[in-house]
Amino acid sequence: MIASEQTSARARPGSRGTLILGDAAGAFVLERADPERDPGGGRLIDYELASDGEHARIMEISSDGWVQTYIPQRELCALAARSIMEVASRMLARNRLTLADVTWVVPHSGTAGVQAAIVRALELPADRVLTNYADVGNVSSASIPVALDHFVATGQIRPGDTVLSAAVGGGWYAAAALYTVPEVTGGGRREVPA
Repeated sequence: MIASEQTSARARPGSRGTLILGDAAGAFVLERADPERDPGGGRLIDYELASDGEHARIMEISSDGWVQTYIPQRELCALAARSIMEVASRMLARNRLTLADVTWVVPHSGTAGVQAAIVRALELPADRVLTNYADVGNVSSASIPVALDHFVATGQIRPGDTVLSAAVGGGWYAAAALYTVPEVTGGGRREVPA
């Protein structure tokens, strides 16, 4: 999973968006592993993608290049949480799993309201949902690989942990992936100076 975002350019000058939108790039690589021969190898268990054109016009990029939302923030947070719950539930059910089988949930950063709505919708303790939103803001598609890098590097996510990552986006789409985390090998984490 590789993503790069310059989301700060999408915030209208003087708006609250300038406080939460950030720029980032991140990558997280899983390779196929045989669990019996390589117990430390990560593996993709499953993924689910969904789109819902009914909500296609709730947000767009204005002619000035800024994100523009056409529904109240509370409704947007509820829609995001409901969409994430739907894709995650279908994927878990297909694999005969529940959230009790998931070690961590690492979602798209969104906003603080979206994070809170996800915790409520999934009915999980807040400490099982990992996000570094407070430190990096909403870095859009880069949020999941950037968060994974952070939580693996700090040792909170450990090899063998089962992680559920989910995201939503304009258009309207939702996606979720379920995977186990491999041991980190090779060069590991590198930061590029600004």
